[in-house]
Amino acid sequence: MTVTLKDIAERAGVTSATVSMVINN
Repeated sequence: MTVTLKDIAERAGVTSATVSMVINN
């Protein structure tokens, strides 16, 4: 089962843009 950025964002209650920003930094 693959966890996508969208899944992480939904669990964290943030947008996928925010998640990708955090990962890229």
